[in-house]
Amino acid sequence: YYLMEEKQDRSIIKSVFEMRVLSMSGYMPDLTMCANCGKFSDTRMNFVLTKGQLICSDCSKRQLGTIELNSDVLAALRYTVYAEFNKMFSFTLSNKNKKRLTRITEQYLLHCVDKNLKTLDFYNRINTEWHRYLEEVKWKGVIMDKQKYYKNLELNIILKKLSEMVDCDDAKDIILN
Repeated sequence: YYLMEEKQDRSIIKSVFEMRVLSMSGYMPDLTMCANCGKFSDTRMNFVLTKGQLICSDCSKRQLGTIELNSDVLAALRYTVYAEFNKMFSFTLSNKNKKRLTRITEQYLLHCVDKNLKTLDFYNRINTEWHRYLEEVKWKGVIMDKQKYYKNLELNIILKKLSEMVDCDDAKDIILN
């Protein structure tokens, strides 16, 4: 619904989905307070990816492998995990912070599942292509049709994969043309 109606940014939907699925699967991170000293907020909180815990800036000096969170990203991360269903998108972020949130939730997901996810790779490839297309369109000043572009991009990727799997050159020509 949120994607179809464009009620929320794709990256936010993805981050919320990742954190909700992880939480329901038993990988809910503890984002309530510093795991060491109990501090709820600080000028800079850090997320310990390997433990799914927060630590404050004082305690992070003794901890390796942390990801720094500003207050906006921390609040959004808490929303993705703890907010009621009808309020889980009740936050806004700058583009820079959306990228941070996306990077953090994706890293945590990959750490928890401990394997490469083909669908995530596919999503990231399409997303990269989409941003490339946006820059091209912006440069040319052309009005874009997102749904048409996505359908064409997905079709081209699928056709390319099929052509790589087929050994016969004639079949490849048919698939690609």
